[in-house]
Amino acid sequence: MGLPSVCDISKCKALHFDLSQTDGKELPDIGVNELSGSVEDYEDFMQALTEVSPVPITYEDIEGEAKGYFHTTDHRIAIQEGMSQSQTVKTAIHEVAHAKLHDRERNQDIDAILDKDRNTKEVEAESVAYTVCQHFGIDTSDYSFGYIAGWSSDRDMKELKSSLDTIRKTASELITGIEDRLTELQKDRLAEQEQNKESILLIQNDDLTQYSLVSVVGMDRQELMDILSAMSEDDKLSIQAYLESKGAWTTEIANEDTKEFGEYHLDVCYNTDTEELVDMKERKESPANREAQLLFGSEDRFGIYQLKDTEEARDIHFMGMDYLESKGIAVTKENYDLIYTAPLEEGTSLEDIYTRFNIAHPADFRGHSLSVSDVVVLHQNGENTSHYVDSFGYREVPEFTKKLMAEHTKEQATVIDETTEILSEIAQEHANDEPDRGNEVFLVNYNEWREVSTLDFEQNYFAIGDPYADGDFRLLHLQNQIKDITPAGVHYDTYEEAAAALYEAEREMANMPFNKENNIGSYMVTGRTQLERIMEARQLQKHMDIENDKVSYYVIADLSTWAENSPERSKLERFDSISEAMEAFQAYRGKDAQYSDDKARTTFGVSVHGIEFDVIHVKNNENVLSLDFTHSSEAKESKHFMDDLQTLSDSIGIDKVRVHRDMTPEEVKDFVKQRFEHQLKQGGLDDISLYMSRFDTFYEQGKMEKLMPTANQKHIEEDVPITEWDNPYFEVKEPEQMAFSIKDKFVSIQTCTEGYDYSVFDTDYKLIDGGVYDNPDISIHAALKDILEDFGLSGQDKRISVDYEELMEKTEAVEREHLNERIREEVPEADNVVADFKAKTEELFNGINGQTQDDIEQTVWAYLQSKIDEYEIDVELVDVVVSGSRCRGLEKAGSDLDVVVEYKGREHEDDLFNAFNEDGLMIGGIKVDINPITEGRTGTLATYLPGVESYLAEKQAMQKASALEAISEKTVTLTVAECGEFHSLGEFHENIASVEEAIAVWKSIPPERMNGIPSIGINIHTEGTEHYEDVEMDILSGKVIDLEVLDYVPDITDDPKAIEVIAELIDKLPDIEVRGSLEKWQAAILASQIDQLSYDYDTYQYQDTVEDREAQVANITEDIRNGNTGYLNDFLNAVISEGVREGITDIFGEGVEIDGSEAVQTARRAKELLDKLAEYKPLAKVEELTEQNYNMIDNVLNNGAEKKEQEQTKGRISIKKKLAEKKAVIEQRDKAERTSPEKETEKKSQREM
Repeated sequence: MGLPSVCDISKCKALHFDLSQTDGKELPDIGVNELSGSVEDYEDFMQALTEVSPVPITYEDIEGEAKGYFHTTDHRIAIQEGMSQSQTVKTAIHEVAHAKLHDRERNQDIDAILDKDRNTKEVEAESVAYTVCQHFGIDTSDYSFGYIAGWSSDRDMKELKSSLDTIRKTASELITGIEDRLTELQKDRLAEQEQNKESILLIQNDDLTQYSLVSVVGMDRQELMDILSAMSEDDKLSIQAYLESKGAWTTEIANEDTKEFGEYHLDVCYNTDTEELVDMKERKESPANREAQLLFGSEDRFGIYQLKDTEEARDIHFMGMDYLESKGIAVTKENYDLIYTAPLEEGTSLEDIYTRFNIAHPADFRGHSLSVSDVVVLHQNGENTSHYVDSFGYREVPEFTKKLMAEHTKEQATVIDETTEILSEIAQEHANDEPDRGNEVFLVNYNEWREVSTLDFEQNYFAIGDPYADGDFRLLHLQNQIKDITPAGVHYDTYEEAAAALYEAEREMANMPFNKENNIGSYMVTGRTQLERIMEARQLQKHMDIENDKVSYYVIADLSTWAENSPERSKLERFDSISEAMEAFQAYRGKDAQYSDDKARTTFGVSVHGIEFDVIHVKNNENVLSLDFTHSSEAKESKHFMDDLQTLSDSIGIDKVRVHRDMTPEEVKDFVKQRFEHQLKQGGLDDISLYMSRFDTFYEQGKMEKLMPTANQKHIEEDVPITEWDNPYFEVKEPEQMAFSIKDKFVSIQTCTEGYDYSVFDTDYKLIDGGVYDNPDISIHAALKDILEDFGLSGQDKRISVDYEELMEKTEAVEREHLNERIREEVPEADNVVADFKAKTEELFNGINGQTQDDIEQTVWAYLQSKIDEYEIDVELVDVVVSGSRCRGLEKAGSDLDVVVEYKGREHEDDLFNAFNEDGLMIGGIKVDINPITEGRTGTLATYLPGVESYLAEKQAMQKASALEAISEKTVTLTVAECGEFHSLGEFHENIASVEEAIAVWKSIPPERMNGIPSIGINIHTEGTEHYEDVEMDILSGKVIDLEVLDYVPDITDDPKAIEVIAELIDKLPDIEVRGSLEKWQAAILASQIDQLSYDYDTYQYQDTVEDREAQVANITEDIRNGNTGYLNDFLNAVISEGVREGITDIFGEGVEIDGSEAVQTARRAKELLDKLAEYKPLAKVEELTEQNYNMIDNVLNNGAEKKEQEQTKGRISIKKKLAEKKAVIEQRDKAERTSPEKETEKKSQREM
């Protein structure tokens, strides 16, 4: 044998592939939670599985995440309700496998069952389910692979390997059993279907004086045609008996003696006179009828014509219009066949049709792809147009339309002539039968009949020319006969309704006998007198409706199916009450969310004086207003209808409006440009940039006329938002809040003081961005439009309205969970969290009436336990912790005492909150706010308190930052420039400390300099900021100081030092012209400083008496400007007096330095303000203010101006009231000190800032 030879091959290439170079089905993800999708013959499959299952299968709502279970005691299987078909099938097979393999009572090998652990059982059951589902073509791999892997103890999957035989056997048994049952079920269903076959057969003579309408059960249309074709002469004597001999069941529905009417769709018609047998479906689908439906049908349609394969047409296949015109060849109907016709959906353009029939044409389309030389005929709004498919775009061919219409007009004339002869004979027979009626019974003359027929071509063509082309023939025919005596806008849904209406009209208004002869022809030959009476009555009724302003309503569940003659067709429901109509509309409207197309669905309509029109269509889950009512003078003049329109807007809401307009010149140019670009590309050019760059020139020269849009193409229908529509008819209420789902985001918006508060979330309800749109002057819709554009979203993007409150709940829950998750990651052991929090509170807590934090927590615990006992609440208290601002010493005057309590129990947190806080517990005069929390909702104290700590830390940091910002010093200096307009030209001096120095520098600039006008400016520098952030502005320019411009520079007018510098500059330059006055800013600054002193002096009383601080400052400012400062002087003097007294106590009683005494510092501030108040020069004359003399009467200020006091705001009286109270206190204290000189002076309690 020998050893095998081995050789080395150097530099051998190793092949490898990157993942991006591979394709194929993606590997299943492990861990898919649930399957989706449907199962073919689902009901039969589940029926078969239920029959082969060893135990019953039921459906129920299972708590938790389980999708099903096998109950080993009750011996039954439960499946979760509401799952997808594939998930339900998979779960049912899984549980059936458990029942077959792991039921101790049913399995003989009990030892084998006991030896299996849970992992093995689950792996076996899921493997059986996967195998059975795969056999029947149900892919569960995404779910089953992850499930099996999850129940396997290791990567080797020993449970699966040890059970392969069991899995094969059980799966085989189930597959065999299910297939057998499915076969039996399908046989039963085929037999049932065979028995349920039904066809409608009409047996008639030529003039319809004898007919029989027969229901044939057990035969479809084709079988009925075949059997009737084979009839012998004897069989024709009794066709019903003949059909029953062939295995059918026959029932006569109606005959010539029947007086009750119904509506039936004919399948087969047999004429006993001519022995003609007609297949109604084949006749309806004949080219003539298809073409008639296209040209004269009530719905919009389109048709595709393609050239015949003839000698004449062979040379012009796929030739453009330019070629035909050069050869003098016309586009004639004779060379074309109608290949395809279908409904024209709203919004479909010719370009859409071209694309559809080149990329994804319908399965029943038998022609070649839409190409050059084809013709597309459009039937829109009752008009027909023909369009030749050119090398680029379409060319309208009116001659094609004319010839097409001419053929059918000729056919119509022939039909009318034949019909007139028939009606004449019937009329004569009718007159002979009733000679006593005289000339009341006569035939409408030929010319009148032709005129009526021409006007109502569609109805007469189908009803008379081809009476059985449409299954609804009898209904259409009758409606045509009574159209002149039917109120405008009224339509009958069934033949029975239409016939009953005519029958009642004839009986009640003319006493005309109703007999079998009248069924067929007499409706068209009613006497002139009879017809005039009926029409007069109808006209009188119409006038009565107008006088009474009669309005009624209708609702259609789905307009897209309403026109179809199918079992699924929506009915038109009528209402006399708008509230009932709106209720029905809203009920149907809620079901429209499943549709995403542009079809009009739920429809709300109105009938005004008998004229009907749609008002609201639901499209894309939005309420779209139809403007049909604007074309009706009755509607616009009806107060009842206009009030209803307002009601609809308020109650239902209108999102958009369907408007009709023509293209703008810019849109026309864009349209031509796109066609030009498309034509160049179709021509095979590789680089079209040169041509496109010259498009504007070509267009302006008029060289693009052939590419211009047609009149139809220029007409645009679009749905615009209601807020963008010029609405003269009703008011639209602006909602206070809205929420939408748009693309992959949720957007919410609500009104707020500054404008609109908005938030944008992702699909997981996580906040992406938010803020305040600070323009309250525009509508909420306009604000939303701007916000959407900022996020790259368009107003044209589909928006689905969602419940605002529900969205907020979901987003708050996600935010809360995110916070708890972050806390769980950052929080150490729970016990340490609570202990550390309480220890820090003990260190920073400000006692309340001598009570510590621990005292308060014990008091609250006792109170809560009493409430629990009182209401017999089944909860257990875990712990009570003082929280909120007081636990860190950050409270303000009036702050509540916040306490959080953790409990265990099933009671809701909100219910406990109401119970615990209903009594308004107070401790030391402070309200206690009790917040209950529990695990599984808000969380435990260990997870909750870190969030409190973070919040309080942020609050403390913000307070420190505010304090630092408040004490930031500002430096005011002056600048001098040789050129005020451009400081860089000539001399420029800055950082000048005094006004005198600035004036000296300014005067030192030689007047002969030509650089510009010298100026003196002001500069404000804030400590800690960059110099380029300084506020700088020229005050003096040339010989003028312009103060009016300061209105636009609040950074200067709000700075007292800056105003002082400007005032000094004015005083030092008396010869300079001054425009404006500093007085209003000086007064405002002084008022703000006095108000701040009032707040700092007694914060508690300030907060109790001042509701609007801005109004307070405004009122003080006005008083200062008017010289009405008496009460301010008194207030400042009182503060100085008390400050001096308390300062003496601080210095001599406590040994505090003068500068360290808070009372002394307050007195100094008051003295400075008093001096400024004295220096201020008001605009009003002093002698005009003498009547404003404030006197104290019983410690109450009274200036005699009662009317003025009534006009002042609530916050206005605070300082005056405070002054009166303070004077009374001072007087009482002075009196007590005079009567008790030996009493020691006591220091006031510390004020809170």
